[in-house]
Amino acid sequence: MSVATNAFQYEFVPYGTQAAPVSKGDDRLFLDVGNALAPGVIDTHQLAAHCGSVARMVVQHCDLVVQSLREGRLPADPFTIVLHHWPDLDCVASAYLAKEILTSGAPPAGAGPLIQYLDAVDQGAAGLSQENPYSLYAAYMLLLHDQALDTGRSRNEQWTASVQEGMQLLDFVLKQVERQRVSVLDVDAFACPGLFRPRDRAEIDNDLRRYRDSLANPAKQARILELELPTHFGGSKRVPALLIRDVQNPGDPNRCIFFKDWARTDRLSAPGKSGFAALSVFVSESSGQPRRAIISVTPNSTITLKELAVQLERAETAKRIEMHGDDDRLRDPTSGAARANRKGFDNPDPWYDGRGQNYTIIDAPRSGTVLTADEVETIFLQFARGDTSTAMVSLPSPQDECESDGVDEDAVRRLSLSLHSWRTAQAHQPPPIHTDIFISYARKNLAWAEAVVYQPLASQFGADKIFFDRKSLHGGMNWLDKIATAIANCRVFVPLYSTAFFASDFCQWELQLALLRDPTGRKRIVAPLVMEDVALPTYCGLIQGERLEASEGPERLFSVFADIMGRKGCPEL
Repeated sequence: MSVATNAFQYEFVPYGTQAAPVSKGDDRLFLDVGNALAPGVIDTHQLAAHCGSVARMVVQHCDLVVQSLREGRLPADPFTIVLHHWPDLDCVASAYLAKEILTSGAPPAGAGPLIQYLDAVDQGAAGLSQENPYSLYAAYMLLLHDQALDTGRSRNEQWTASVQEGMQLLDFVLKQVERQRVSVLDVDAFACPGLFRPRDRAEIDNDLRRYRDSLANPAKQARILELELPTHFGGSKRVPALLIRDVQNPGDPNRCIFFKDWARTDRLSAPGKSGFAALSVFVSESSGQPRRAIISVTPNSTITLKELAVQLERAETAKRIEMHGDDDRLRDPTSGAARANRKGFDNPDPWYDGRGQNYTIIDAPRSGTVLTADEVETIFLQFARGDTSTAMVSLPSPQDECESDGVDEDAVRRLSLSLHSWRTAQAHQPPPIHTDIFISYARKNLAWAEAVVYQPLASQFGADKIFFDRKSLHGGMNWLDKIATAIANCRVFVPLYSTAFFASDFCQWELQLALLRDPTGRKRIVAPLVMEDVALPTYCGLIQGERLEASEGPERLFSVFADIMGRKGCPEL
């Protein structure tokens, strides 16, 4: 089955929309929205162990894209791609890649370099620079901006046009990468036929001028300084920072569209001539737009802003209680009914702490902040001076595992983000680890796991083919990197399901890393062994586990692995 190129239609839903589960394809594919990784839905917002673009997930999980197709469909039958409001570049690229998979059966040539570029932009890297302003990111953002100014169209019509033009732009850039053997960064995206005029290049040049004018405008209250900020690895780091106000207000004809990117690459104004690593941008309320503030640092800076978000949220709550008698975010403004907390937070509309971007960006509540620019900047400067609590991320060793009544999703996410940050700081690409079987177990089940699973498998297949942390990890190595690399390369991932397993942050982190490779179990990478009756979380309910009793002996274990490997008798890995 395939989809004709003219059969696609687009639908746009609010951020955070939950996609209804489907057992079979219904000619509908949710991308960058839907809160699931399943047939017909590819979203990363609910995944604590994922760092990277949604476009990467689309290519990694072509099977989930194809499974969105309705059985018996004809190529000309309509197919709907569901995206979020104000689709960004990653969102549109995901739709472009999915469309190529559904029409031709494979991602387009050049998809790899594009995904690397999108990963970097998604993590907060500059999408353009003062040296190379006519980039893919700049081109798409200008298209989106121009469509938003077309008041004769509805929002859905504007967004549909942005997606269609964005796909045309992506197709042009990928062909240039392949034909000219150049980097995505070096392609002049404004040369895409039919989309841009000379005045569009002039608009980019004018935007750079608006950036420079903003720094000199007293009304913007720009402050250039150096701040001492905490890092993921303890201690602190001194970086150039820029604090500024009202440079990106909606509706302002002098709004600087690419302010962040100009500032990140400003080698003239920033101390050290390397660009501003830290930014604080305050946006005053106007024309129905709420008051906002965004604080960010470059993704490769190793700086964490997590505790700053805690401080801002604390101040936000206190001021709302002072103004209204309680935190008015907790109830619906019309009905007064209690509102559900945002997933993973203890407030329906909190300050976003950047957990999906390695804690490198903080954003005000979606409804706006009641804090003033002075209050936000004061909290930021106190945080930089160390006047507030700035507890560092502290990871226990795998031999000192923390377990609780329920998994702390933030702890699971922190494991993955700490690994990503360490690899970025070290410019580290892990070498392949050729382990056939990875055994994941809760520390409370160590004796059972070693006696019933590890020892029989090691005796049968060789200890060098089994990853079992007590035998495979040694002093002096980066154990987090070793575990993640082994999971990414193992032939079979064997989680030992028990109550303790699902209460363990480490086990859930390992399981989510494996499920990213095989979310539905079709590839037979994830092969659970069930030690005891236990309720399964929804994110692993698609994969059937095999019950294993200690009294059954190794023969039962071998028969299970024979089935996993698709052979009869004792498998030879």
